[in-house]
Amino acid sequence: MASVDYTLTEFNKVKISSVIDANSGFRQIMLHPESSGLTTFITPFGRFKFKSLPFGISSAPEVCQKRIRECLKGLNRVVGLMDEFVVYGETEQKHYERLYQVLQRL
Repeated sequence: MASVDYTLTEFNKVKISSVIDANSGFRQIMLHPESSGLTTFITPFGRFKFKSLPFGISSAPEVCQKRIRECLKGLNRVVGLMDEFVVYGETEQKHYERLYQVLQRL
């Protein structure tokens, strides 16, 4: 993934960009069944556990960012941070090609 300085320099050349918001990014990451048990909580209605990564877990941001990096690996002119992606290009054609690549991976 490119450095912040490099990315900001690249934005000077941008003609068109898109922002994709992966709604509730943490909750789209499924937990391993063994890890799911660690999220058990008790209510007056019974015991429950999360099947997906909940907000509030200390490692959740790191896990989410790692998945984003893996998903975007090898793509140029794409920045991912938590549950948002910025796709940009010097021309409309290049932008749409990159946007299509990102959507295929999601």
